[in-house]
Amino acid sequence: MGRIGKQLFWIYVLTFIGSIFSYLIRILYSRKLTVQEYGLFYAVFSFVFFFWPIRDLGLTQATIYYINKYFATGKTKLIKTIILIGLVPQFVLGLIISAGLFLMRNFLVTYYFKDANAAPLMTVLLIYFAVHTFLPTIFNLFAISKNYILMQLFSPLEKILIFIFSLIFFQIGYGYLTPALAYTGSFVILFFIFGYIFLKKFDSFFKEKFHFDKKLIKKIFLYGLPLLFSMTANHLLAYSDVLILTKLTSIKDVGYYNIAIPCMNLILIFIYPIQSLLFPIISREWHQKHKKNITNLLNFLYNNVLFFVLPLALIFITFPEAVIGYLFDPKYLPNSIAPLRVLAGFFIFQVVRMIGFSTVAGLGMPKEQSKIILVGGVINIALDLILIPYFHLAGAAIATGVGHLTMALLTLRIIRTKIEYKIRIKEQLKIFAAGIIMLLSMILLKQKLIMAEIPKIIVIIGCAGLIYLATLFILKFLTKDKLIEGKKLLDL
Repeated sequence: MGRIGKQLFWIYVLTFIGSIFSYLIRILYSRKLTVQEYGLFYAVFSFVFFFWPIRDLGLTQATIYYINKYFATGKTKLIKTIILIGLVPQFVLGLIISAGLFLMRNFLVTYYFKDANAAPLMTVLLIYFAVHTFLPTIFNLFAISKNYILMQLFSPLEKILIFIFSLIFFQIGYGYLTPALAYTGSFVILFFIFGYIFLKKFDSFFKEKFHFDKKLIKKIFLYGLPLLFSMTANHLLAYSDVLILTKLTSIKDVGYYNIAIPCMNLILIFIYPIQSLLFPIISREWHQKHKKNITNLLNFLYNNVLFFVLPLALIFITFPEAVIGYLFDPKYLPNSIAPLRVLAGFFIFQVVRMIGFSTVAGLGMPKEQSKIILVGGVINIALDLILIPYFHLAGAAIATGVGHLTMALLTLRIIRTKIEYKIRIKEQLKIFAAGIIMLLSMILLKQKLIMAEIPKIIVIIGCAGLIYLATLFILKFLTKDKLIEGKKLLDL
């Protein structure tokens, strides 16, 4: 196994652990809370953290950039100054935003959330929001100092703590307040754990003096400003569905939609590690002027990604009731089925978009990426406003899917301006043909096979999967040369 293969393995392990607990949290909430309470938490959480880019101002990434720059040039005495320039405004803005939203709390509860339980939820989450900025700062310092084990452990540990606190608070009897209290409680523990490690590893930080430097302050803020627009566009894309559903439909619909989304994201567990590695690989090869390697990598990914993700999407289209019923709770049926099927249909474009974003970032085109995200976000919001009143949850899913489709196409276009790659249409048609045969076989077996439900699903997926692979062998899509090509790319 090459260097990239080994890194990919460990990132998969850590991502898998974090993802397991992330889903255990969702499953726990879906079963312990009513649909109304489940939807309310995610509606309030989405609303509060929608203001995260305004609090951040792009200063987190600007801080990382300038710390790396001055660390590389030996100007380590300015690192404390840079950290405080980035941290203090974020903390102050967090307090101001939290205070402002708290003063508007009664108005929002009455006219936006339309549920009195939103008031205490907002109070707890606003406290969490106000102080949350400390952890990303500490976390980024570990990344800069190449403490990669600490960097990778952060997310799984956070999810584990949230899950443990959720169990405790449900047992005590805090009910619908449990998720907010669990997130806040995990922050407190992580702050002390990583704060203590920070004190040990960066004790020199407190010995250095703060140097007030107007030029440096201006540089950091000017660097962060374009990133603010990018992050705002990202948040529009991430939270617009929930925010608009909250206003135009009901909190229950938010609950149903927040079952369909994590069901679909379950597949992305297999994609996130690849995305995490793709950015540094492409960035390294680009700076070393190895364009041929990037071309080979993109050719392999774009021509084979459909092979991996199409069967997963087809399984979710065929068995949405089983995914929702067994993974979460039957009370979310049938309202979550339609959006899950729609999202599964658009799933391939989400994966292409993720690959595209990592590639665009690696090629050093942050402005182009920001524009793409903004276009996708605006299209998503516009379609939400048009489709949700008529198609409800399916309308929100269509809006999200079209947003991913648009961004996927735009990234393909932008990447081609710097890297020549070739998508082999004939190969894609072979995968689609095998996918159609797989889908038809699953539908037929689902109707004809008489067995207990879980064994039946396992048998159907197993048989359909074999048919899918056999079809691709017959069509000469799966070949020895392709396996050799994939192995070579792992050794980059």
